[in-house]
Amino acid sequence: MITNPQSLDFTVYPKTTKQKEQDALRNWLIDIFESDFIKERCFFATLLFVDNIKIDNANKQYGNFIHYLNRKVYGKTLVRYPNDKNPIKQVGIIEGGELSSNIHYHCLFVNPYDKNFSDKELMDLIKNCWFKLPKSMKKSDISVNIVKVHNISGAIEYSTKFYSKQTMFDKSYTDCVDLKNSYLGPAKK
Repeated sequence: MITNPQSLDFTVYPKTTKQKEQDALRNWLIDIFESDFIKERCFFATLLFVDNIKIDNANKQYGNFIHYLNRKVYGKTLVRYPNDKNPIKQVGIIEGGELSSNIHYHCLFVNPYDKNFSDKELMDLIKNCWFKLPKSMKKSDISVNIVKVHNISGAIEYSTKFYSKQTMFDKSYTDCVDLKNSYLGPAKK
């Protein structure tokens, strides 16, 4: 019987490739969002779809949601002046489906620096834009959950839970990140 957990040698259990990918993904996301978190601008959201949606359709719906959200925040400015404005900084991480849960997204959003949204205004805007989608779950009490982030690594760890991604994506763990529809900030020069 082991009485001292500190005496366990976990090096005899080497990490799998997927666990290494998970660690790398978490560190990468923390690097991207940490400065925004320090300035208390990060929000975490869980966005649920209806029961019968497929992953490809969920990705498309999330892309439409982000487009609609940016349109509500910036109007047509992003289209007219793409070099002057950046979309809302956010990342979407897909989860669910085969594990008896609806397909849903875990997202990190940054309250735009060039807008003076209160926390409540941004959360209401995200909810209202989500409910415009035809495939979003419409039950307001469970389909959208948005909170201000108080622990960035905890939010990222929750978003990138290992067990639910391993069956969805056989190729690479990082496939759960919807990079096509995410905006992670301006390119570094």
